[in-house]
Amino acid sequence: MSAMLAGLLVAAPAATALAEEVTVLNIGGVPVSVTRIGTHNTSSISPRNGDTVKLQDGSRGEIWGFEGQAGQCVDINLTSPDFDPYLVLRFGEPFGEQVATDDDSGMGDSAHLHGRLPSTGDYYLMVTSSGAGEDDGKYTLDLGGC
Repeated sequence: MSAMLAGLLVAAPAATALAEEVTVLNIGGVPVSVTRIGTHNTSSISPRNGDTVKLQDGSRGEIWGFEGQAGQCVDINLTSPDFDPYLVLRFGEPFGEQVATDDDSGMGDSAHLHGRLPSTGDYYLMVTSSGAGEDDGKYTLDLGGC
């Protein structure tokens, strides 16, 4: 497990009803919002959101990081009324080994990942819109166990 996310527990993400601040780390020049399993997160993809990054295909995304254990069952759901959600789960670093992706689960307004984590360590969720180009909008990201 890397020391980047180790030990960082956030009581609640910034945009939840509790309105507590999210910790944002700079990992290799990339802003990463720290979260954990069992949280409901809200944010927006927008050039005005300094926690987002411009991706190679011209789209914009936000990266969330959390610690996971090998074999841990996760249920991750991304929904947006404003754009067609696309979700990428990576391991080790923000643009590290791709573990899983979903491009709306055939539902149009959400992307969903469900399964067991293959390794213990730091995981990164890229929240973005499907396809090239920059789509803006609000979204919710729920990380649950199963």
